[in-house]
Amino acid sequence: MEETQSCFCLEEMEKIGREKMDKSVAKYIYGGADQHQAVSRNREAIKEILLAPKVCAGISKRDLSTTILGQKVDMPIGFSPTMCRAWITDEGEIYAAIAAGEANIPFGFSSFTETSIEDVGESMADFENPLKIMQMSIYPEKEMTMEIIKRIKKAGFQAIAVTVDHPVHGRRDFDGGDDEEPEIWQETGLPNFPKKLLYLHEKEKNNKDPDEIETTHETWQQITDLKEWSGLKVVVKGIARPEDAEAAIKAGADAIWVSNHGGRQLGDGPATIDCLRKIAPVVKKAGVDLYIDGGFRTGSDVLKALALGANAVFIGRPVLSAIAYNGYEGVKEMLGILRKELDISMALCGCSKLSDIDQSILWE
Repeated sequence: MEETQSCFCLEEMEKIGREKMDKSVAKYIYGGADQHQAVSRNREAIKEILLAPKVCAGISKRDLSTTILGQKVDMPIGFSPTMCRAWITDEGEIYAAIAAGEANIPFGFSSFTETSIEDVGESMADFENPLKIMQMSIYPEKEMTMEIIKRIKKAGFQAIAVTVDHPVHGRRDFDGGDDEEPEIWQETGLPNFPKKLLYLHEKEKNNKDPDEIETTHETWQQITDLKEWSGLKVVVKGIARPEDAEAAIKAGADAIWVSNHGGRQLGDGPATIDCLRKIAPVVKKAGVDLYIDGGFRTGSDVLKALALGANAVFIGRPVLSAIAYNGYEGVKEMLGILRKELDISMALCGCSKLSDIDQSILWE
């Protein structure tokens, strides 16, 4: 087996990982809506924020641990729920799950993934209560939703992330019908969808991509219902406005997740870090957790989000890049890089623990 040279940063890892991917798969993973402008905007907005070094702060050791959804984790970084991990390699989803379990960080699992809920649950069974978050929708019939709830509870998931920023499918040049659409669409199923919904979709024969399957258009009442039906923590993912964060909290959300779907829905939407600035005061006042994703590639990036009020940062594409780069070992290496970068950045900004982090470390 060819030996893989270690990477200095996630940008380097992505470059190598992309080169190893099938061209159509890479186009699907790294692309965005419209002219891909929201993907680049996420990164650019984070880069515009600078950190303010603090000296003579007596910082000898750093503690990166925190509490997410009431559960202690070893650092404020988690895996966003994304499909495609098993597109890269059959065991991609399992590699990510095990790496998250070993690192004791939150693991986000997508309902659109190609690996079953049960297989992921089994792969993480040896870890002591790892935090597993299932992304799902509220389906057209209660029985459909309950079918999935029963499965995720049996597999040991503690929380559900409801994606609310996908009422319609964003316009993407890598979707639907062209010659470069990944062939793997036809080779993988959707083992985590309600059986009846899949049957109805098959009956329609609309030749839609899997992530174009209609679920329902979520309402705030449905968030309340899901919390009641499941008895699990409910995270509302895809929030960009303060008033929507307030409505989600009123509906019973245990956490707010600022996200623009990786820039894959609305090309002219704002960067998530800019949304965070406006949403954080509302969420902090309510006393619920606040998460963010979208363009985070370094430990310094993570520190900036924490300073603006996030409790945790979730990453999607970097996990896929790491799997393509070097499988399970690649995911472990990627997490090691982020942990080291965050640790160093905290030290240079005079922070020994996460509770020391606030906006005073930002260069305004």
